[in-house]
Amino acid sequence: MTDSLTINYTLVPTNVVSVDVSWGSMEFIYDDGEWDTGSHKWVNNGWKPSVDDCNLISVTNAGNTDVKMQLNYTTNDTNNNLSGSFTDESGNEMKSAIQLVADGEEQKYWFNLYGMTAQRWSDKFLTLGKITLTITE
Repeated sequence: MTDSLTINYTLVPTNVVSVDVSWGSMEFIYDDGEWDTGSHKWVNNGWKPSVDDCNLISVTNAGNTDVKMQLNYTTNDTNNNLSGSFTDESGNEMKSAIQLVADGEEQKYWFNLYGMTAQRWSDKFLTLGKITLTITE
């Protein structure tokens, strides 16, 4: 009979990558704005979310390791200079990958559309492009 037992072990670090993502409906309406008779230009025109914050993307790193996140937009309408960008809560444009800290706080980003498309006056929502979210360690 043995009075003691020795167990030797090595802890293997395990990185858990887990990012919670929520998306708004990403529905936009094109608004022609108003004609400014002084400048002879359209003002307050462009793409606007169909309802407040439907262009919101929320992300939270729920894992135990830091990761990087990159958001990209690819347009379906290359003939009319339609483009998109992402801004953070301070209104700064996201131009590169951002760090998501492990067990971090929720971060919010807004997608915005720019330019025109021949389909801007459609009476139904059309797919104007694709948003890709990429997570890397």
